[in-house]
Amino acid sequence: MERGRTQILYNFLPGALAEHEDFGMSRVISVELDPQVDVNQRALLNLVDDYVRRWEFDGRAFHQGYPTNRLNPAAFAIGRPSRVLMEPFPSSFSCARCGYTAKLISLKRRRARPGVCPRCQGPLGRMTVVQVHNCGALQELSFPDEYDSRYRGHDLRLFNPGRTRDARWYSLTSSKELGGLRMWPCDCGYSKAKPDEKFQRQVEAKEPTNHLAHVLPFLNFDKEQESLLISLEKSSEGLLLAKLWGLLPGKVREVLAKKQPSPEVQQLLEELRQVAPERARAMEALMKDDPSSQALSEVSRLTAGAIIGPPSRHLVEHAILEDTSELTTPTMAAARWSTLGGFDTGSYLQEFEQVRGLLGFGNVRLISNFRIALAAIGYTRVSRDPQRSMLRAFPAVDGKTPIYCVPTETEAIWFQLDPTSVLRWLVRNGLAPKESQGAEAWAELWRLGLRGGAFHASQDEAPTLVYTLLHTISHLMMQHIVWSGFAPESIGEYLLPETLGLILYANRYAASKIGGLTTLFEQQLPYWLQEVHQDGRNCIYDPLCAEEGGSCVGCTHLEHNCIDFNHRLSRLVLYGGSHPVYGQLRGFWEP
Repeated sequence: MERGRTQILYNFLPGALAEHEDFGMSRVISVELDPQVDVNQRALLNLVDDYVRRWEFDGRAFHQGYPTNRLNPAAFAIGRPSRVLMEPFPSSFSCARCGYTAKLISLKRRRARPGVCPRCQGPLGRMTVVQVHNCGALQELSFPDEYDSRYRGHDLRLFNPGRTRDARWYSLTSSKELGGLRMWPCDCGYSKAKPDEKFQRQVEAKEPTNHLAHVLPFLNFDKEQESLLISLEKSSEGLLLAKLWGLLPGKVREVLAKKQPSPEVQQLLEELRQVAPERARAMEALMKDDPSSQALSEVSRLTAGAIIGPPSRHLVEHAILEDTSELTTPTMAAARWSTLGGFDTGSYLQEFEQVRGLLGFGNVRLISNFRIALAAIGYTRVSRDPQRSMLRAFPAVDGKTPIYCVPTETEAIWFQLDPTSVLRWLVRNGLAPKESQGAEAWAELWRLGLRGGAFHASQDEAPTLVYTLLHTISHLMMQHIVWSGFAPESIGEYLLPETLGLILYANRYAASKIGGLTTLFEQQLPYWLQEVHQDGRNCIYDPLCAEEGGSCVGCTHLEHNCIDFNHRLSRLVLYGGSHPVYGQLRGFWEP
């Protein structure tokens, strides 16, 4: 079942600890791959390469197990997760009656019966405390008799009240307390690079931070469509910018098909020349009447000829979404409902237009056939943050780095900020020289750095603030998504910062669609957006949160599904205030 596969992605990947129905606590050692999966490998590997680069800084690579050329499909084993193989872990046991604690080797020496305490004959179960480190290491708990010869031969007991910092070792032999859990340094490259984080942590085996799977969403669009859009490298970036900036009507793929006739069309033209040369010349002239020429000239003027191509991944994704998606606008939704009766379409559209202007949105559309895929590319322990962890690939499969994928088609709502409003906001904050409208505004944002894909690595203030703006709006809308019947953790986010776009999609990987986002879009859209605007300014931890940057677990942080680890978020970019990094900010939603 698809649901089972998504459970594997988040809970049962290699290196994870989980309860086995027969053996108790166990460690996943491998997950079989089903190679019969339809995913766009180019899009996936571009995403993997960008993502892994986040662990490359200070002249070091804080990742392990990835090939040197991360864009080479032959270096990866890509498929759906299927059968999970596990082994019992850890090999340490504790008696529920007397507390006697021992490792398997000691129990074997005492010839203890499986599951029976050799001291009191009580039930013996697997221990629940392990040692982990930021480098990704997972080890069994160290016992006092392993590091202190005075306690060799003692029967030990671990008193664990539920918090490892309060746990204590006792000797059942002498009835003395032996101390707490000892912190051990990890002898790894990560510890040498970051000596402040060299110590391993003793944690409960079920603690979620023991194994943090890095599961990435990517647009799983048609491979042939993608190849067509990037085939003309010298002009394709300009063409996609023209489409984004509203200079190119129609579908990009149709324009490109006209610029590059297929071999079949070329063959027909050649045959036509043989029998009717004049008609062939007329047909060629008609085909050369390229509607993109004027648009490309305008883009070249606006960018001072600085287009160098090929286009970024986000530009390609935007164009393919425009070309291939089943899109519904609020006007189309209102027209459909008006035929059913009992729905005030005029009031709905009027309220939507008011709140759209208030929030600074341009296009807002429903996507009925949003093709998305989840890809588990590796894991960390203790933290997801690249500054505090080592990203590890999963164990190789036949000499290749495995990537576990689950594709689906679901429903989504696609928002785009209005470029004129975004530029005006940057001008108000002293980050842009002057206001413009339409394509001129897009071009000014492009010159300010709103191009390329690595916004997470950008140090320029304008693109960083624009990314923070998009990301914060996305989180606030997810926090108020209950209008759809979904919980926030059931909704995923996909950001296209270069296009001022954000997409919220139903994080559902089953054959059927619930329709919650569709109902939200068609019937409750303006009221949902009004609530986001009104309630988004509030945080239960204010004024402290506002003074520290306007982002915390009480307002913008998501427990699940954040593609950027809850970084680059701030309510201050929306409502204004004094930011500890950017100083005094005028809010995007301020009058």
